[in-house]
Amino acid sequence: MAIHLVSLQSAVYKQLASPAEDLLKTLRSISDRVTELLSRQKNVERQLASVTLEIDVGQSPKGSPRLDKLKPESVKISSLKELRSNYSVLSELYSTLTVLESTQAKIQTGLAKSADINPAKALAEVERLKNQVKVGIKSALNFLASLSDQHHPKALSKFAEIVQNALSQNLSYEEIGMRSFVFEAEGALCFSDYIRLGGLTDEDGDYKPEVFVVLTYKTGEKPQVFVCVLTSFQMPGEDLLAKKVSSVRETLSALSLLLGLEKISNTMSTLPVSTVVAPKSIDKSLFSYENYISKIEADEDQISFTLKQTVKERNLVDTISSKIFREFSTLLRKSNARLRMSISKAQRAFVIKFFFVTSNDAPLVSPEDVQFLADRFNLSDSALNKIVQVINVGT
Repeated sequence: MAIHLVSLQSAVYKQLASPAEDLLKTLRSISDRVTELLSRQKNVERQLASVTLEIDVGQSPKGSPRLDKLKPESVKISSLKELRSNYSVLSELYSTLTVLESTQAKIQTGLAKSADINPAKALAEVERLKNQVKVGIKSALNFLASLSDQHHPKALSKFAEIVQNALSQNLSYEEIGMRSFVFEAEGALCFSDYIRLGGLTDEDGDYKPEVFVVLTYKTGEKPQVFVCVLTSFQMPGEDLLAKKVSSVRETLSALSLLLGLEKISNTMSTLPVSTVVAPKSIDKSLFSYENYISKIEADEDQISFTLKQTVKERNLVDTISSKIFREFSTLLRKSNARLRMSISKAQRAFVIKFFFVTSNDAPLVSPEDVQFLADRFNLSDSALNKIVQVINVGT
């Protein structure tokens, strides 16, 4: 009879002080469990073959959508029971894989060493079981992805596009891809877009093999959108409902925070221009190349210098922008802001845009920034303050 995952984990831990036959018994138990899970997975897949999902999310907002204005949608699924079964098997397969990896590590490090056991054969058996489990995980994820692709909410698709554009402009990475999944969380159907960034180098020059920016649309009478950042793939589930957002600006701020929590220095979130410099005080006469500047415009997020159309050579544009950057830096009234610049061409004139981000020496987070952790994990004020201290100070 197959044993439960808790029993499997306990058996692995007991290997440290158990005779060799206990390890063999554990491997047989894991093998039985894997066989049972894969059998369940096949049965669920046969049942899911007839499952249909119907979603009406209405019309997506025009322009950059406010997520708190999304229309409620009706969701119908022919058999939520089968979807839950698929998710249950997926969860148990992931847990089983963790147990197998723990067992493998103990054999490799000699913690489960015995003269009566051939380590090579034991490792071969563990590897065989791991491969079986990975096949089951892939199959379960493929179904969730297929269901999501067929019924992906238009509002989430539009929002994912906006976020991908922001990631492209603010982060340096070698490749990008996206995969979507549907799952149930907190009694509601959820759709998650996993945006995978491969080979990411942050502002401090630190390299991450891969980073996942996850956007989750939670359906219901009051739709909600959450963002999450992962440094390794994690199966769809409630943990993805990390930080709720209600606008594009709020999303960028949340992503900046969540990336920072993963030790990824970034410029995703900008500071309001008015907190760094008085917009009305910026005049062409303050700059050496004033005769090359057509106009200066300021909005909430950035200050734009439009050059005269007679400035056509890129070398001259680079010279002008470099000089303006240095002169502009002396006008800043907030020491914990970093100035960033971008150059583009609008119609027939070059435009130099400046925006501001928090400096490296400024506190990364405040208690208000991480309040979502307290709400989600029922943390006390003292526990939350300790988290803020550890993040900002590292002690």
